[in-house]
Amino acid sequence: MEIQIAKLLLDRAMNLWVKKNANDFAFNKKVKILSAKYDNAVGNININKITQLEKAYSINQIHNLPFVLVKQYKNTDYYEIIDGRHRVVLALKYKYDTLLCKLV
Repeated sequence: MEIQIAKLLLDRAMNLWVKKNANDFAFNKKVKILSAKYDNAVGNININKITQLEKAYSINQIHNLPFVLVKQYKNTDYYEIIDGRHRVVLALKYKYDTLLCKLV
């Protein structure tokens, strides 16, 4: 399913990376942060992984990447990211409005 980037909730590490690398676009899209109470992310955004994935984004080949796995956040229109944190932050950097996701 295709989900608006503004409906994906960022964890703390994602938010820090986006503030440094894609803040204007994220701000304009009104991207929201996952409540600290529900933030179970482990670790920071891995720069090596960003470098590996970045080529697909820079040449508009993200359709070759796996779907971002998400689950609905409570009873809202927002989604918590289960797998695909690096893909989401790069989508913000490269100004994608939507991402292909799989609801789990």
